[in-house]
Amino acid sequence: MSTYPKSDETRLREQFDEALSNELIKQIRVLVAELDGIKPDWSRHDLNQATEFAVAQIKFAHPELGDAALSALAWAYSFGHR
Repeated sequence: MSTYPKSDETRLREQFDEALSNELIKQIRVLVAELDGIKPDWSRHDLNQATEFAVAQIKFAHPELGDAALSALAWAYSFGHR
């Protein structure tokens, strides 16, 4: 565990075989890029509101994501935009 969000592909690769690890990493990168592409109106949103907005957009686009994934994405988004 870290005090800040960071990529750790090694942990993923330790849990899954190579093919699944590669596919998961690809999917995670797509999600993070999609998240980074969400641009809230900073004149109307503070960091918490912007994070909630961005995660709501991801949740709508990807209803298959669970609470843990959405929480991790929220942490990454808020840290990256602080």
